[in-house]
Amino acid sequence: MCRTMKASIALALAVGFLGCAPKEKTSLKIYVQQKLYDKAIEQGNLALKENPQDGDTHYFLGAAYYGKDNDLATDSPIYGDSSASYLGKAYSHFMQAKKLAEASWGSSSDDNIVSMFGRHYNRGVIASKNGDPKAAAMEYGLAATADPENYKGFYARASAEWELLKAATTAKNEEQVTQLSEAEADETLRLLDLRADPIVVAFRDAPEDNELWTESNEAAVAEAEADFAAGHAVSHEEIKREFEVE
Repeated sequence: MCRTMKASIALALAVGFLGCAPKEKTSLKIYVQQKLYDKAIEQGNLALKENPQDGDTHYFLGAAYYGKDNDLATDSPIYGDSSASYLGKAYSHFMQAKKLAEASWGSSSDDNIVSMFGRHYNRGVIASKNGDPKAAAMEYGLAATADPENYKGFYARASAEWELLKAATTAKNEEQVTQLSEAEADETLRLLDLRADPIVVAFRDAPEDNELWTESNEAAVAEAEADFAAGHAVSHEEIKREFEVE
């Protein structure tokens, strides 16, 4: 739990909230301090049924979900889904605490949201540096869940997912190459060599023809087809012989 949240909880307990609060609300705060987050959440939900507009209850529920996320093992098979759930709930409760009790919890709620974001964003940076774009994308996504108003999480996740897509495309291409027969491989190499052929380059780089197909175009094609059918066309081989092209 971050230092800011610990200080905020200690302050709440010190100024006498425990003495005048309902039993569930009191239990919520004690359980959060003891890091018994499941019990804290249970009591907090009961407290909200009594008073859904209580800023203190929302703050401590946010703190409980904050702690639940912090306690997750990153190698757990349910880590990603569980973290996203806890972060979303923590963010929601912290925002409610800000709305309902700005003077008491506004600053602390902001600090805890920043802390949640930083926790997962930093994990994303580490995963990216370790060459694990899948883990990086997940952590950046969790950072975005922790603070949806911070665009950096969304941008970093998109960048990591782009790296994933490139890696998947490369792997697929490599797999397709290994499945080619010798004849298919030779033909593929021949076609790749054609990329430098000046005629291929000219067609490839030619501007798009966006002119409308007219009746005169249709007539010209029909005339050419008639010549070809009548045997008036000159074959490609004849042209090569005439111009002594290999």
